[in-house]
Amino acid sequence: MPYIQIKTNKALDDHTKESIKTMCGHTISLLPGKSEQWLMVHLSDNQDMYFKGQKIDCIKADIQIYGQTSLEVQTKFVNTIIENLSDLTGIDTNNIYVTLEEFEHWGLLGSYM
Repeated sequence: MPYIQIKTNKALDDHTKESIKTMCGHTISLLPGKSEQWLMVHLSDNQDMYFKGQKIDCIKADIQIYGQTSLEVQTKFVNTIIENLSDLTGIDTNNIYVTLEEFEHWGLLGSYM
């Protein structure tokens, strides 16, 4: 199950939130074997976040996936997420940071992989 958590200090309208969710669903398919079918997206807007000591519009996205992918695929995925988040929110790409964690094991009821 891929998990994408996006936090921003910018207030987002419902249309933008839906667009971000849809974009995440499409973009996750850049990772081999991943699809929107198992994707969980957590979006938190209007958060108290400061960047460079100021209340500058910014985004922090944390992405967790089961399994491993190549650095080339990870780079393409992260760059695409950053560019799309910038397009959808108007936040400068230089103010968007992403972490990507890969897990060897992931659990759900009845299974631990």
